[in-house]
Amino acid sequence: MEYMDEKIIELRHLRKKELHASIETGFLIDHKLIEFEPVELFDGKVEIMQPAEFVPMPPHLVRAKYQSENRPQLIRTSLDTEVNFTFSLFPAPLSGEEAAPTARQAADALKKVNPAFQFYDRETEPLGNSQIAWFDYKTYGLDDQLYNIMAVTPIGGKLFHIGFNCRFRLMNEWKPAVRQVLLSIRDLTGTAV
Repeated sequence: MEYMDEKIIELRHLRKKELHASIETGFLIDHKLIEFEPVELFDGKVEIMQPAEFVPMPPHLVRAKYQSENRPQLIRTSLDTEVNFTFSLFPAPLSGEEAAPTARQAADALKKVNPAFQFYDRETEPLGNSQIAWFDYKTYGLDDQLYNIMAVTPIGGKLFHIGFNCRFRLMNEWKPAVRQVLLSIRDLTGTAV
């Protein structure tokens, strides 16, 4: 009887997961419904869908979690700070055609810094009138493995860098959500690239 109850619970969970598999309906991740909403960044230059419960990471946590001086300019985090989206808008020029080579250079640099990092997919996809290039990889922390996604696309002709990280065990649940988040990016500058 217990086995049948477990099967019913599992089937209900799978059905709920099927119903919540987009940024419009939300995603069921780690048994929680994550809903998304549009957020404007960098003084209204870019819009991106973000988990509704995520907040800007407080400065004291930013310094503790991202100790390098080259830390991201903006970080939006889950309330437990275990899932993070990072954003930087650099003055370096970037066109849609340059997104893929720029992402490839970033991946190659990461490999050189730490050959133990494990890389998975590399994708370049259309994004409005431009392109976004992203790749994902596994890193190792002191107490856990992390799943990461890094992406680049032009915003107003400048390099927009997006990062994502979570515990590695949640990779398969977050990856499709983050891909949809990346494809939700809108350049609000009015600059054609």
